[in-house]
Amino acid sequence: MKRAVPLLTLILTTCGALTSSALFAIPAAPSKAMPAKAHVLKPVSDEQATLGITAASLVYLKEFADRHFDKGEYNHCISLNQVVLQGEPHEMELYSDDAWLLWSTDRTPQAIATLKQGLAANKTTYFMYDELGQFYWLHLHKPYIALAYYKEAVKFPAPMVTWHGLAHCYEQSGDLKGAVMAWKHCCTNKSDAVAPIELGRVEVKLAEQERQVRNKNKA
Repeated sequence: MKRAVPLLTLILTTCGALTSSALFAIPAAPSKAMPAKAHVLKPVSDEQATLGITAASLVYLKEFADRHFDKGEYNHCISLNQVVLQGEPHEMELYSDDAWLLWSTDRTPQAIATLKQGLAANKTTYFMYDELGQFYWLHLHKPYIALAYYKEAVKFPAPMVTWHGLAHCYEQSGDLKGAVMAWKHCCTNKSDAVAPIELGRVEVKLAEQERQVRNKNKA
Protein backbone atom coordinates (compact mmCIF):
# COMPACT_ATOMS: atom_id res chain seq x y z
CA MET A 1 0.00 0.00 0.00
CA LYS A 2 1.41 3.42 -0.97
CA ARG A 3 2.27 5.59 2.04
CA ALA A 4 0.86 9.11 2.12
CA VAL A 5 3.50 11.80 1.67
CA PRO A 6 3.45 14.38 4.53
CA LEU A 7 2.36 17.77 3.23
CA LEU A 8 5.48 19.61 4.36
CA THR A 9 7.73 17.01 2.68
CA LEU A 10 5.74 17.34 -0.54
CA ILE A 11 5.91 21.14 -0.45
CA LEU A 12 9.63 21.29 0.25
CA THR A 13 10.38 18.70 -2.43
CA THR A 14 8.33 20.69 -4.95
CA CYS A 15 10.00 23.95 -3.99
CA GLY A 16 13.41 22.33 -4.31
CA ALA A 17 12.62 21.09 -7.80
CA LEU A 18 11.36 24.51 -8.83
CA THR A 19 14.31 26.47 -7.53
CA SER A 20 16.73 24.18 -9.36
CA SER A 21 15.38 25.61 -12.61
CA ALA A 22 17.13 28.66 -14.07
CA LEU A 23 13.74 30.06 -15.04
CA PHE A 24 12.65 30.25 -11.42
CA ALA A 25 15.99 30.94 -9.80
CA ILE A 26 15.85 33.18 -6.74
CA PRO A 27 18.15 36.22 -6.89
CA ALA A 28 21.10 36.12 -4.50
CA ALA A 29 20.69 38.07 -1.28
CA PRO A 30 22.54 41.41 -1.02
CA SER A 31 26.08 40.97 0.31
CA LYS A 32 25.86 43.93 2.67
CA ALA A 33 26.18 42.74 6.23
CA MET A 34 23.15 43.12 8.48
CA PRO A 35 23.40 44.45 12.03
CA ALA A 36 24.21 41.73 14.51
CA LYS A 37 20.93 42.13 16.37
CA ALA A 38 19.01 41.34 13.17
CA HIS A 39 20.21 37.73 13.43
CA VAL A 40 18.76 37.21 16.90
CA LEU A 41 15.69 34.95 16.51
CA LYS A 42 13.07 34.18 19.09
CA PRO A 43 12.78 30.49 19.95
CA VAL A 44 9.69 28.77 18.52
CA SER A 45 8.23 25.31 18.92
CA ASP A 46 8.59 22.65 16.24
CA GLU A 47 4.90 23.05 15.46
CA GLN A 48 5.22 26.82 15.00
CA ALA A 49 8.25 26.34 12.78
CA THR A 50 6.44 23.77 10.65
CA LEU A 51 3.40 26.00 10.25
CA GLY A 52 5.56 28.97 9.34
CA ILE A 53 7.57 27.05 6.75
CA THR A 54 4.42 25.54 5.29
CA ALA A 55 2.63 28.90 5.01
CA ALA A 56 5.62 30.58 3.37
CA SER A 57 6.09 27.65 0.99
CA LEU A 58 2.45 27.73 -0.09
CA VAL A 59 2.76 31.41 -0.99
CA TYR A 60 5.89 30.54 -2.92
CA LEU A 61 4.09 27.75 -4.85
CA LYS A 62 1.20 30.07 -5.73
CA GLU A 63 3.65 32.50 -7.29
CA PHE A 64 5.23 29.73 -9.34
CA ALA A 65 1.80 28.50 -10.44
CA ASP A 66 0.99 32.01 -11.71
CA ARG A 67 4.25 32.11 -13.66
CA HIS A 68 3.46 28.77 -15.31
CA PHE A 69 -0.02 30.03 -16.18
CA ASP A 70 1.39 33.16 -17.79
CA LYS A 71 3.65 30.96 -19.93
CA GLY A 72 0.74 28.72 -20.97
CA GLU A 73 2.15 25.77 -19.01
CA TYR A 74 -1.22 24.71 -17.66
CA ASN A 75 -0.30 21.20 -16.50
CA HIS A 76 2.40 22.60 -14.21
CA CYS A 77 -0.05 25.22 -12.95
CA ILE A 78 -2.70 22.59 -12.19
CA SER A 79 -0.24 20.36 -10.35
CA LEU A 80 1.11 23.18 -8.18
CA ASN A 81 -2.41 24.34 -7.35
CA GLN A 82 -3.27 20.82 -6.20
CA VAL A 83 -0.31 20.88 -3.81
CA VAL A 84 -1.38 24.25 -2.46
CA LEU A 85 -4.93 22.99 -1.90
CA GLN A 86 -3.63 20.22 0.34
CA GLY A 87 -2.35 22.92 2.67
CA GLU A 88 -5.12 25.46 2.09
CA PRO A 89 -8.35 23.47 1.53
CA HIS A 90 -10.49 26.58 2.03
CA GLU A 91 -8.89 28.44 -0.90
CA MET A 92 -12.12 28.00 -2.86
CA GLU A 93 -11.29 30.07 -5.91
CA LEU A 94 -8.29 27.86 -6.52
CA TYR A 95 -10.55 24.82 -6.97
CA SER A 96 -12.51 26.82 -9.54
CA ASP A 97 -9.36 27.92 -11.35
CA ASP A 98 -8.05 24.36 -11.56
CA ALA A 99 -11.43 23.02 -12.67
CA TRP A 100 -11.58 25.58 -15.49
CA LEU A 101 -8.06 24.66 -16.63
CA LEU A 102 -8.92 20.97 -16.57
CA TRP A 103 -12.17 21.46 -18.47
CA SER A 104 -10.54 23.70 -21.07
CA THR A 105 -7.92 21.01 -21.71
CA ASP A 106 -10.55 18.27 -22.22
CA ARG A 107 -10.34 16.70 -18.77
CA THR A 108 -13.92 17.16 -17.63
CA PRO A 109 -14.03 14.20 -15.16
CA GLN A 110 -10.97 15.59 -13.34
CA ALA A 111 -12.55 19.05 -13.33
CA ILE A 112 -15.70 17.72 -11.67
CA ALA A 113 -13.63 15.74 -9.16
CA THR A 114 -11.70 18.91 -8.26
CA LEU A 115 -14.90 20.88 -7.67
CA LYS A 116 -16.35 18.06 -5.55
CA GLN A 117 -13.11 17.97 -3.57
CA GLY A 118 -13.63 21.68 -2.91
CA LEU A 119 -17.23 21.11 -1.89
CA ALA A 120 -16.26 18.37 0.56
CA ALA A 121 -13.90 20.82 2.28
CA ASN A 122 -16.30 23.80 2.19
CA LYS A 123 -19.87 22.67 2.84
CA THR A 124 -20.94 25.62 4.98
CA THR A 125 -21.00 28.28 2.25
CA TYR A 126 -22.77 28.73 -1.07
CA PHE A 127 -19.57 29.07 -3.11
CA MET A 128 -18.68 25.51 -4.16
CA TYR A 129 -22.35 24.56 -4.65
CA ASP A 130 -22.61 27.54 -6.97
CA GLU A 131 -19.43 26.55 -8.83
CA LEU A 132 -20.73 23.04 -9.45
CA GLY A 133 -24.09 24.44 -10.53
CA GLN A 134 -22.40 26.76 -13.02
CA PHE A 135 -20.18 23.98 -14.31
CA TYR A 136 -23.02 21.56 -15.02
CA TRP A 137 -25.25 24.28 -16.45
CA LEU A 138 -22.88 26.38 -18.56
CA HIS A 139 -20.14 23.91 -19.50
CA LEU A 140 -22.00 20.59 -19.66
CA HIS A 141 -25.49 21.94 -20.52
CA LYS A 142 -27.14 19.77 -17.86
CA PRO A 143 -29.47 22.16 -15.98
CA TYR A 144 -31.29 19.29 -14.29
CA ILE A 145 -28.06 18.30 -12.48
CA ALA A 146 -27.04 21.92 -11.89
CA LEU A 147 -30.43 22.59 -10.27
CA ALA A 148 -29.64 20.32 -7.31
CA TYR A 149 -26.45 22.26 -6.55
CA TYR A 150 -28.11 25.66 -6.94
CA LYS A 151 -30.87 24.59 -4.54
CA GLU A 152 -28.21 23.82 -1.95
CA ALA A 153 -26.32 27.05 -2.68
CA VAL A 154 -29.27 29.30 -1.86
CA LYS A 155 -29.71 27.69 1.54
CA PHE A 156 -26.78 29.93 2.49
CA PRO A 157 -26.42 33.69 2.01
CA ALA A 158 -25.75 33.95 -1.73
CA PRO A 159 -25.47 36.73 -4.32
CA MET A 160 -28.28 37.39 -6.78
CA VAL A 161 -26.27 35.87 -9.62
CA THR A 162 -26.63 32.51 -7.84
CA TRP A 163 -30.39 33.00 -7.70
CA HIS A 164 -30.32 33.88 -11.41
CA GLY A 165 -28.63 30.56 -12.12
CA LEU A 166 -31.22 28.77 -10.00
CA ALA A 167 -34.09 30.46 -11.89
CA HIS A 168 -32.65 29.60 -15.31
CA CYS A 169 -32.05 25.97 -14.33
CA TYR A 170 -35.60 25.67 -12.97
CA GLU A 171 -36.91 26.93 -16.30
CA GLN A 172 -34.62 24.82 -18.46
CA SER A 173 -35.55 21.75 -16.40
CA GLY A 174 -39.23 22.40 -17.08
CA ASP A 175 -40.20 23.72 -13.63
CA LEU A 176 -41.67 27.13 -14.47
CA LYS A 177 -43.24 27.55 -11.04
CA GLY A 178 -39.81 27.13 -9.48
CA ALA A 179 -38.42 29.70 -11.91
CA VAL A 180 -41.14 32.19 -10.96
CA MET A 181 -40.36 31.66 -7.29
CA ALA A 182 -36.65 32.30 -7.84
CA TRP A 183 -37.22 35.44 -9.93
CA LYS A 184 -39.63 36.79 -7.34
CA HIS A 185 -36.90 36.45 -4.76
CA CYS A 186 -34.51 38.33 -7.04
CA CYS A 187 -37.09 41.12 -7.39
CA THR A 188 -36.72 41.85 -3.68
CA ASN A 189 -33.36 43.36 -4.61
CA LYS A 190 -34.39 46.73 -6.09
CA SER A 191 -31.05 47.11 -7.86
CA ASP A 192 -31.63 43.93 -9.88
CA ALA A 193 -32.88 45.38 -13.17
CA VAL A 194 -32.99 41.99 -14.91
CA ALA A 195 -35.24 40.18 -12.44
CA PRO A 196 -38.56 41.98 -13.18
CA ILE A 197 -38.09 41.44 -16.93
CA GLU A 198 -37.31 37.76 -16.50
CA LEU A 199 -40.16 37.31 -14.02
CA GLY A 200 -42.66 38.80 -16.46
CA ARG A 201 -41.39 36.60 -19.28
CA VAL A 202 -41.58 33.38 -17.25
CA GLU A 203 -45.00 34.24 -15.83
CA VAL A 204 -46.35 34.59 -19.39
CA LYS A 205 -44.75 31.28 -20.30
CA LEU A 206 -46.24 29.60 -17.21
CA ALA A 207 -49.72 31.02 -17.94
CA GLU A 208 -49.56 29.62 -21.48
CA GLN A 209 -48.44 26.24 -20.18
CA GLU A 210 -51.33 26.14 -17.70
CA ARG A 211 -53.78 27.18 -20.44
CA GLN A 212 -52.62 24.31 -22.63
CA VAL A 213 -53.03 21.85 -19.74
CA ARG A 214 -56.59 23.05 -19.10
CA ASN A 215 -57.51 22.72 -22.77
CA LYS A 216 -56.01 19.26 -22.90
CA ASN A 217 -58.04 18.18 -19.85
CA LYS A 218 -61.25 19.48 -21.43
CA ALA A 219 -60.68 17.53 -24.65
